[in-house]
Amino acid sequence: MTTRRPFTDLVSGQECTLILEPGQMPKVEHPGCVVPAEVAVDLDAFYCRFCQWNGRVSGAWVMAMKAGRG
Repeated sequence: MTTRRPFTDLVSGQECTLILEPGQMPKVEHPGCVVPAEVAVDLDAFYCRFCQWNGRVSGAWVMAMKAGRG
């Protein structure tokens, strides 16, 4: 079951969506791109190799969401 959690990118101030799928690394949907960005939990960041979007998200929050505490 896929879990989706909206949040505000701490760099741009734009709305993004955290995507959590069982057995998969967390990803982020971001404005203007069809390819989800990869999350680097330890860096509190996400990056899209397709459009080069670089954003910030709390790694602790991502892990809490992944553990089902949110």
